[in-house]
Amino acid sequence: MLGDFKATETDKHLSIFESLTVGQLVDQFNRYYGLNVQVFRKSGRSWLETKATESWTLAKQNSEGQALSQMPFNGKSPKFISNSGPNFNPNMNNSNSSSSPTSPPPRG
Repeated sequence: MLGDFKATETDKHLSIFESLTVGQLVDQFNRYYGLNVQVFRKSGRSWLETKATESWTLAKQNSEGQALSQMPFNGKSPKFISNSGPNFNPNMNNSNSSSSPTSPPPRG
């Protein structure tokens, strides 16, 4: 459990707000608890790694994921997609980019 980890900066409590960027959230986990974390967002039936969009706020990540979740699907199983490849542009719709299934994000 996260509470079992010793804080690395005098008992800091992690506060998560929608105005935080992914990068800030990842940095806080590392600084406060010494944990290296990855953030994924659900987009439709896929989980997308948010490394390439770490400057986006959590609110924007949620908004983008919700918008894509409204799209109909053809019954294919979910995929886990890294959006940090060479053809990824966080300012474009990358739904046609190549993807490869990977393991689901770990649950904490």
